[in-house]
Amino acid sequence: ELPPNETVLSGGREGANATARTWVVGNAYTDTNDVNIRRGLLFPYNQASGIYRCPADRSTVRDAKKDLTPHVMRSLFRATLAGGPLPTDLMVRAIQRIRAGDTLTHARAALIKVVLTRSSLAHEHGTSEENSMTKLNEAHPSPAYHCGRLLAVLENAQRAAMPGLKTTIVDRFYGAASTAPVSVFGRLLGGAQAHLSKLERDRPGAWRRLEQQIEDVIAGLEGFPATLTLSEQGLFAMGFYHQRAHDRAARTEAATARKAAGGAPASIADHDDTHHSLGPDGSATDDTDAA
Repeated sequence: ELPPNETVLSGGREGANATARTWVVGNAYTDTNDVNIRRGLLFPYNQASGIYRCPADRSTVRDAKKDLTPHVMRSLFRATLAGGPLPTDLMVRAIQRIRAGDTLTHARAALIKVVLTRSSLAHEHGTSEENSMTKLNEAHPSPAYHCGRLLAVLENAQRAAMPGLKTTIVDRFYGAASTAPVSVFGRLLGGAQAHLSKLERDRPGAWRRLEQQIEDVIAGLEGFPATLTLSEQGLFAMGFYHQRAHDRAARTEAATARKAAGGAPASIADHDDTHHSLGPDGSATDDTDAA
């Protein structure tokens, strides 16, 4: 059983000194030795100062505007060692970065997944089991999840019809689509018809596949939600990420099969980050079926 963790921080770098009944005492921003680490309640269990520093952390001075709040840092530490929910503030930050134009990377998707599967709303949204969001789920109960899937498929249609495109519908409309789907998806579906018409003429195989995908996703929607809550925005991001990863894996598999058969390799648009499956703990696994 872990000892109690009664950290009380006065806020900021200047006064972030914990009480004596906490796991790790002191202020990581200002301490220059391991005296306070040795005073913490965890040190008797693991008497090696080096394990209290993340090996991947090479930072010295950080931008105060990007610092996590003391509450979030304590919650992360507690969740890592003892399990339990993660603070929703982490998902808020990730979603805000994505809506601002940053890429939905594997790390952000993994963070959103872990927050969702451990949150108090997990049962409501069908995400209570951590292995329930490791790959594409075409039967997911959330409309927000399928709205995210649909945006990924519509972007695929746009890229297939307009090779080399630098700015896509995701760059322009992700923010609106992930917060107020009903306000933008009618316009996006209308624009997709021009892309599908071009593909029907020039690439009938791609046209059939994409049109079928769009129909399949829409069949799982009774309508587009007017607005999405914070947790639903997280589910939107997961649906978008899963669909992208699934399609990428399918293209890779098709290209490999063609190459093995002696045919010309298919052109695979390498336009997004490499995607991996998300294991039950949010860690990366092989990129086979989805994320």
